[in-house]
Amino acid sequence: MKATSVADTVRPSSYTYNSHPWRVQEGVSTIDQWLRWGCVLLAAQLCLEGVLPKYLDEVRSLPYYLMVGLSVLVVLRFPHILRKTFSASGLTLIFATFLWSFLLYFIEPVRDHSEHTLLIQLAVMAIVFLYTADELKWRQRMAWGFWFGWVLLLIISFYEFSTGNLTVISLLEARYEVAGLKPAIHVTYVGVGLIVALVLAIQPNIIRFTRVLLLLSVGFGTIVLLMSNTRSGTLFALLTTVLLGIVKYWELINNRSEKHGPLLWYALAIAAAVLALSQTTLGEKLLNAQLTRLATIGEGDLSYRDVLLSQGLQVALKNPIGYGQGNSIYYMWLSFGKALDPHNYYLRVLIEAGIGGFILFVLGLGSVFTNGWRWYRQTSFGVFFWGLVFLLMAATAAQTFHYKVIWFFIALNAAKLPPAPKPE
Repeated sequence: MKATSVADTVRPSSYTYNSHPWRVQEGVSTIDQWLRWGCVLLAAQLCLEGVLPKYLDEVRSLPYYLMVGLSVLVVLRFPHILRKTFSASGLTLIFATFLWSFLLYFIEPVRDHSEHTLLIQLAVMAIVFLYTADELKWRQRMAWGFWFGWVLLLIISFYEFSTGNLTVISLLEARYEVAGLKPAIHVTYVGVGLIVALVLAIQPNIIRFTRVLLLLSVGFGTIVLLMSNTRSGTLFALLTTVLLGIVKYWELINNRSEKHGPLLWYALAIAAAVLALSQTTLGEKLLNAQLTRLATIGEGDLSYRDVLLSQGLQVALKNPIGYGQGNSIYYMWLSFGKALDPHNYYLRVLIEAGIGGFILFVLGLGSVFTNGWRWYRQTSFGVFFWGLVFLLMAATAAQTFHYKVIWFFIALNAAKLPPAPKPE
């Protein structure tokens, strides 16, 4: 039996129209439709946030302008969004963590930065997405919108890699700004989009042409990911794919009516094709830097993160209450003798928000994760759950919670799950 949303139901005869935007029934107001389509468009633009500043010399990205407009619409539906925000308990716990960290910073601002402004903007964006996140039809549309924007990012990235139209950050380490995005942000978008495309491709009831198109995008995304010259991003994408394969195999054992088996073989075939490409002259030209880094995975910056972790834990234990948002770099400098980011966002939260804030943060993420799993099991639409799995892994190596994309996936996984449809 198909679950219906408020927008799909017929207004009861007792319904009285009230023109005040705060009192109009949810799903009835024209503002709701603007918000829904605005969220789809915003999802499609997330991967392209660096394109406008790079090619049109704009200071702000297109997602920023869209978010400002949608924020105004959300205010017009304030009581509804307030209810949805508090019903997303995991998200509110994460907000509480950063509020505590902000308070500690304002008590002792040892360095000037704008992280609190950035995180407020990201929190607002998550709340905007939360308004539409509890309707399956619009969740699916946002997923397809995100995939479309991701494909455009792949095309732009491949063009820049092929033509050398890159902003060099570190020539020695072959680090470049791609499509207006810094390396860590770029590879995060490419990696999570790769997972999104793969999960869409193995959804049941997808027409053959669409499935082939999705699998081709998976292959293309894998090539761009390898060209991005990152070991951690490649590793996290691989681990997420392996976990996805294990869960799908478990589902096959417990529900033999599902036909996911051949699709997993398609994914393996794409991986084999990429491996074959790496053995060709073209592949060596495009993927040489990445293959070199993968061959030396036990050396260099990955092993250095072990030292950062050890030093970071010592810094955190010196002040269990926390040092305040953004102050971890200063106190790592006192320990190391130079300013260093912890390169692990969980460690960063532990340093900046203290043990209490870290516990809130873990509880919030745990709530979001388990709620996302319920969404996946109840609706069989796992795009946002598996994307979150990748992003939570990526947070062990980068400032992932400063990127727009993770708040998109957190909001979609934190949204209140509608009641399961009753069997007929």
